[in-house]
Amino acid sequence: MLAPIMRGFPGPRTMNMPHYMFYAPNVTDADIGGKPYGLYPFILSMSPGRDDVIIMLVGQTEKDKILGEGKDLLADLCSYRNYLCTSAETRARMPNDPLPN
Repeated sequence: MLAPIMRGFPGPRTMNMPHYMFYAPNVTDADIGGKPYGLYPFILSMSPGRDDVIIMLVGQTEKDKILGEGKDLLADLCSYRNYLCTSAETRARMPNDPLPN
């Protein structure tokens, strides 16, 4: 998931959130010291227990590099569909942020 853009739920919504995913069935945030959608690894519960994954966000330097290397792709996607356009808001957005009104 080191792509420069992703679509997620609730929403759907567009985010620039490059990250690593590790299969981790039956692992909890308490097991790894995670806090949902924090800067450190956390658990994303896909279906209770069986399909859970550890999410580890890339650092800001790596994120900037991924977005920079993907700028042509991001421009093409934006010209294809306006909901795929990125902005300062999408670069800061996390899946658990409230939906805009």
